Amino acid sequence: MSAENEVRQLENDWYDALKSKDPAKIKSTLGQILADDYTNTDSKGNVWRKEEDIANCTDGTFQVDDYQRIRFNVRVYGKPPTSAIVNGSDTLLGARFQEDKPSPTDVSGSYVWSDMWVKTGSTWQCAASHGSEVPESSDSLSQGSVEPKGGGAY
Repeated sequence: MSAENEVRQLENDWYDALKSKDPAKIKSTLGQILADDYTNTDSKGNVWRKEEDIANCTDGTFQVDDYQRIRFNVRVYGKPPTSAIVNGSDTLLGARFQEDKPSPTDVSGSYVWSDMWVKTGSTWQCAASHGSEVPESSDSLSQGSVEPKGGGAY
C-alpha cells in the first residue's frame, strides 16, 4: 500500500471511530493513531495533548450528534515517505459541556483542519492537528477543494 493510502486509511479509521460514538473504540483507535506527544489546537486557540483530546472525545465533554466529512487531501514527503500533511473539511452538529458553564456551548458548524503525520519505523502516527471553524459567510467548503489558494499559502 502506498504511503498516501496508508495515511488515508488511518484518517478514515479516526473518522469512523468518532462517528461510532463508542468510547472504547475511540480510545483504542486514537490511542494507536495519535503520537505520544500529539497536540491538537482547536479553533479557539486551546491546545490539547493526546490524553486530553481522547478524554474530550470519550467522557461526554463533547456531544456529537452528527459528523460528516466533506473531503480531505493527503500529501506525503520524503523518499522513502516519512511525513504527510492532510487537509480536510467537515461539518459538525454538537455541543461542548464545561463545568464552569450552566449550559452547553453549541459547536455546530463547518470546519477546516490539518493533520501532520510522521512515520517512525513502519508506523504512521499523527503528531499534530489544527482545526478552524469556517464562518457561515465563507465559500471555502463549497469551492470543492482544500488546496491552498494563491501562491501556495493559506
